Amino acid sequence: LLLLDEHTAALDPKTSKLVMEKTLELIKTQKITTMMISHNVRDAVKYSDRIVMLDKGEIILDVRKGEITEKEILSIYNTRNYGSLKEAV
Repeated sequence: LLLLDEHTAALDPKTSKLVMEKTLELIKTQKITTMMISHNVRDAVKYSDRIVMLDKGEIILDVRKGEITEKEILSIYNTRNYGSLKEAV
């Protein structure tokens, strides 16, 4: 299991992209199960097979790639009223 906790957070966009591409290459060639923790929704959508979103320790979203759009995920991520969000999801 490879655990990536905000592993590109402090990097500039160019270096971040390079690190993500090399990480993805390693994951695929070595067939490593990976959990990536990130606040970067675009990277999560681009590089993940499954997205799980937590709020105060509670799962509020659990989807596979393609089941929801990046725009919808960003909307959920930016929503402050999670109570009404649960009804929508």
